[in-house]
Amino acid sequence: ICQYWRVERHHLDDDACVIGDSNDTKTLLWGDSNAAHFIGTLGAIAKNYGWSFRNIHHAACPPLFSSIKEYVNQKLALNCQHSVETVISNLEGFETIILSANYDSYMASNAGFLDAFIETVKALQFSGKRVILIGKAPVFHSFDRHCMSKSIVYVFKDCFAHKRTKPAEIDSVNLTLESFAAELDNVYYISFDRLICREVCSPYFDKQPLYYDKSHIEIGASWWLGEQALSLGLVPQILKELNG
Repeated sequence: ICQYWRVERHHLDDDACVIGDSNDTKTLLWGDSNAAHFIGTLGAIAKNYGWSFRNIHHAACPPLFSSIKEYVNQKLALNCQHSVETVISNLEGFETIILSANYDSYMASNAGFLDAFIETVKALQFSGKRVILIGKAPVFHSFDRHCMSKSIVYVFKDCFAHKRTKPAEIDSVNLTLESFAAELDNVYYISFDRLICREVCSPYFDKQPLYYDKSHIEIGASWWLGEQALSLGLVPQILKELNG
């Protein structure tokens, strides 16, 4: 997981940041930690279909072509803007850009975030890139990854009763992105929610935690979700068609 508090040029040359069987890749996964937690899911699919991708992330920093200062903590703004500009200046070698972000959190800072993000996608598409948008995964504010250990002492503690946090708000953002993607050539929307929300939406599967915290998928579970997508026939078509 190539996530930094300040992305530098050499990070974009690091072979360790490439997931798949070949370091010669034309695909980039870019975003914040809400993009990074899909590395395993995409990695399992990429290995199965014979493509690779580079990943680069700055925590709490959105992938935007415009100024980010209205959407991030001001203590992070300088390094975040530097990271974004470093990535933007090194996009030339990539044909496919996969984006994801903590959309609703940035919108809470400034309601104009989604418009700025959409303009970024349009700019990428206009420059000839194929763009894949990954929807925001469900959030579970009541999730505690230490709950099962605590339940040894607190025997009546229920670790598995969780409701999604802000489901209508997150679903609305995802629906907006899906509708937007459907209107543009070479822009695609994908979601892995069906792997998390089966009979119910839960941060657990078969009493094993899928999440690291309230909003981030655990990296081992991310790889497992990718394997599940393959075995259940839930791989988005566009991910079957990528190459290189």
